[in-house]
Amino acid sequence: MRALSALALLTLACAIRGADLKDLPANTFVEIKTTTEQPEWAKDDKGRFSRQGWNKLVYDPDAKRVLLYDRWVDKKHGGQTIYGNCLFAFDPERGTITPIKVDNWTKTEPKGGGYRTVPLAQNDTEPTPAPRHVYHAFEYVSELRAVFICNGANQGVIDKNGKFVSHDACDGAWKLDLKSNRLVAQ
Repeated sequence: MRALSALALLTLACAIRGADLKDLPANTFVEIKTTTEQPEWAKDDKGRFSRQGWNKLVYDPDAKRVLLYDRWVDKKHGGQTIYGNCLFAFDPERGTITPIKVDNWTKTEPKGGGYRTVPLAQNDTEPTPAPRHVYHAFEYVSELRAVFICNGANQGVIDKNGKFVSHDACDGAWKLDLKSNRLVAQ
């Protein structure tokens, strides 16, 4: 039910800058124009939200926002790919999408074409899950104020030792504690 509520909210978000949610007409889709907030850590390398659509939306009733895992595009993280690498918060009243946590992986482009996902050096000190399609393996648990992701897909992952591990890097579960903004493998 929570996922349906979040989906309905985000569906609304896709010619209003923000929305007065109290005055929305019943049974009517209303477009909400959004802007991406630039976090302090991204001010030198302005990134952007990029819709990939391989995600699930969840509602965070504690902060009254919608959470989604999708793509943050910037130079540090290799630019555009089809894999989600960032937890975002969508605030329909303000019409903003805010990156909460970006992983510590990047994209490289081998000579033969395509691309590979490789860890940044930061991943050694602050491990994060590899970018992925989260599909429906993504949930917010209010009692813990945490987001959980598990499994997913990324066919181009290379581990820190240079070994091609593909989707195996997307096995296992991760918890993002929203109070500390720290990811922990479960």
